[in-house]
Amino acid sequence: MFIASVELETENKARYRYKIITDKSKEDYECEPALVHYEAEIANEMMKAYTNNQEYFQCDNQRFKIISFYCNSLFNVYNKHKRRKCDFSNKAVLIHIYKQNALCPRCKRHKKKSNLENVIASVSCLLNRSDTCDIEIQYCRNCKEYFVDEQSLAEYEKKYGLLLFERSKEFSKNGWTDNDYDYNPDSILSRYGYSAQTDVITEKARRAVLIYLIEKGYKNHIKNLLSSFIKNRGNRCYKACPVWMSDLDFVNEYSSEYDRYIGYGQLKY
Repeated sequence: MFIASVELETENKARYRYKIITDKSKEDYECEPALVHYEAEIANEMMKAYTNNQEYFQCDNQRFKIISFYCNSLFNVYNKHKRRKCDFSNKAVLIHIYKQNALCPRCKRHKKKSNLENVIASVSCLLNRSDTCDIEIQYCRNCKEYFVDEQSLAEYEKKYGLLLFERSKEFSKNGWTDNDYDYNPDSILSRYGYSAQTDVITEKARRAVLIYLIEKGYKNHIKNLLSSFIKNRGNRCYKACPVWMSDLDFVNEYSSEYDRYIGYGQLKY
């Protein structure tokens, strides 16, 4: 049974085709494509390179380029090069959101070659922070940054609900790219998925964002932001203004460990 079909190219432009199989007795390097067992050295290097999004790998003092790599559902069962897992459920990590993730956009802008690694990130669900889910994101070893493509994130959040992590959107020459989230890079609220658009986020999820940030010590900052939105955008954002006013009332009434109370005891005359 085969788990992957691979085409390689050498530095001399010679091309070779392989099928990675699970039955060692069927191994045959003479046929076309060659049948190679998954534990063989070249199969191991191919699988490792593919898992880590590497275009090239070295085997037997020869450098190979992966031209194509197609695998089936059994591939992960036999692939020992498991993707690195990162636990982001209890730490603040910034994940950039891009239109595409085939290349690192930052490396591309600086005309550098991408050095990507697919990783599994464990993140908390906003509405129940004790629940976590695993999502696949990318890590650029050059930029030391994590990022995810916009469509994949939308699918994950359709499945799990809003996820709890700090997010930043792709920047282009024409400004911030359009998407359903309407993130604003200068607001801590929008970096955690807050929006006044009721068709984008429910009131329950919106309040969960507010509570999370209040508990992180951002209460006064949030109050200033919401007050600013109401004052400066209230007239033109007539649908959003009632949402901001309601959320401002909620923040004012919400008590946290960061609130300081001043009492006046019994007055003496």
